[in-house]
Amino acid sequence: FARDSPSPPMQAVVAAEPTFVRAEGTNIRFGKLAGENYYYISQRIPIRMESYTINLVTFMPESDVLGDIVSGRNLAIGITAAVFVLTSIISFVVIGYVLSPVDEVARRMYLTAKLQSTEPLPVEKDDLGLSPIAHDDSAGALERRNSAAMVREDTSGMVYVVEEDKQIGGVSQTQLDKSNLAEIRALQTAYITMDTAIRSFTKYVPRDVVKELMASNQMCEIAMRPTRCSMLFTDIASFTSICERVPPTLLSSLVRLYFERSSAIVMGHGGVIDKFIGDCIMAVWGAPVPIDHHEIRAAICGHMLVYETQQDPLRSRFADAGENLSIRVGVASGEVLAGNMGSDARMNYTV
Repeated sequence: FARDSPSPPMQAVVAAEPTFVRAEGTNIRFGKLAGENYYYISQRIPIRMESYTINLVTFMPESDVLGDIVSGRNLAIGITAAVFVLTSIISFVVIGYVLSPVDEVARRMYLTAKLQSTEPLPVEKDDLGLSPIAHDDSAGALERRNSAAMVREDTSGMVYVVEEDKQIGGVSQTQLDKSNLAEIRALQTAYITMDTAIRSFTKYVPRDVVKELMASNQMCEIAMRPTRCSMLFTDIASFTSICERVPPTLLSSLVRLYFERSSAIVMGHGGVIDKFIGDCIMAVWGAPVPIDHHEIRAAICGHMLVYETQQDPLRSRFADAGENLSIRVGVASGEVLAGNMGSDARMNYTV
């Protein structure tokens, strides 16, 4: 009867194990039958007839036994994987949300340490390494010089342009996105305070001196060293008489305009303003940072300062006040002593 059964599992068992279907007692097997895994059992059924034996063979697909277990396992694995992925995404979002302000503060602190308020911008230079803003006489160039764009070159040859305006500390500053965490807010506030203080400090001390001081990571000390450089002095002719004739408020605005236009020209030619002495400007090329062609730069700058006084708005503003603006310029090159002078309590960088 077993050989004639239409059941594919039965046919497979008979073909593979003919004795299994008539074995005595209870026999259990597991295997692949007709392309599917089965648990199959052969049970001898006692009868009174000795010439015949009857075995009951039962087939149970593995999916009927383990189907729910496998499905539950797969579901648990799927849920665990989904929770892991979701948790990872949330963690990255939260970490990014928390650390993004810290990363921005760190980036700004790095730029502050280099006294840069913008990313490096390549600027075309002529054969002397001068920025076009330094000797362009067009009206647009005059306006750019009036905005006090400071051009600096580092040792790699990259030129950095730091745009100044009349905002916080005189340097354009983009506000930091305020964090919702009190600790990070405190860090942001401390950074902004420090940044403003440092940038304000550069208004009193030459920027290159502050840069060198921050790079050395040491307390400044009184020391002078021989340096070959070029120096420029310029002042307003008959300034004492002008002071006697022009009201103080108007005189202050005129001198401020004159200093702003002249400072832009000096810095555009790579010079460092050492100090203002009344109506006099003292500028240096070659200290505290060496610079090539300092003699030519200083000489060209002197001519440009004279030229600037004959152009608007300086000429028209002084004319409106009833005065004729005329300046005197002196340039000298040679070896000088450059460094810190004064006392341990108070010192000044000069040449």
